[in-house]
Amino acid sequence: MFGFKPKTLFVFGDSYADTGNTPVTISASWRFPYGITFPGKPAGRFSDGRVSTDYLDYSSADLNSSVALFSIVGNDYLTYDKFNGTQQGRPALIRRVVKQILLDVKRIKDLGVRKVIVALSPPQKCVPLIVTPKGCDINDTSTSLHNSLLRAGLIKLNVEKNDKSFLMFDLYNAFVTIFKNKGVPGVSTFSEPLKACCVGTKPGNSCGTVGKRGEKLFSLCKDPSSFFFWDDVHVSDQGWRSIFSVLNFT
Repeated sequence: MFGFKPKTLFVFGDSYADTGNTPVTISASWRFPYGITFPGKPAGRFSDGRVSTDYLDYSSADLNSSVALFSIVGNDYLTYDKFNGTQQGRPALIRRVVKQILLDVKRIKDLGVRKVIVALSPPQKCVPLIVTPKGCDINDTSTSLHNSLLRAGLIKLNVEKNDKSFLMFDLYNAFVTIFKNKGVPGVSTFSEPLKACCVGTKPGNSCGTVGKRGEKLFSLCKDPSSFFFWDDVHVSDQGWRSIFSVLNFT
């Protein structure tokens, strides 16, 4: 994957990569039914099981190399939309976000990390929280601008370093491939890849929500492995397995 097998993986990012660092008291990822596939109980991962970090093949006992995974794939934009940000202001926000990502990954590299893997954004309009009955726009301009700016910036950093220190973790093409094929032949089948396994039973509720008496305010599918998305935003264990089966690092 990297041309070498690193011993250590440092992760910087959001809930697509988090393996349990959010506070137990405030995060749904520490409540049932999160973790029901792996490890069999809530473990702080925003999935029924493993997330992107778990699927990176980084283990080695005999090399003193290191890799950093930098995964920022949409929280800034979801927050912007939540507080009624305008479409006119969105390009400026995207440029600020990408500029900060590039500054941060350069700092991480300058600390001595050998390789930095940076996630490109998946289609931002293609999550169950946002998708409409008509489907989703895999070619939305926000995602395209974010990824084109980030790709160009990483290429420039590699030229400046005169090596390939920065690798692109192409979530966009992996998601699109799986959506179009409804899975990955020999790995998975998702009959409705834009639907979530675990959802709230009414507006305002989400996966893991419980009432004052402890009653469940969410519904859960029978087979999480048949769903690409676990909840309204996050990918299932089988979804991540499928992503890594088609993923390209460039």
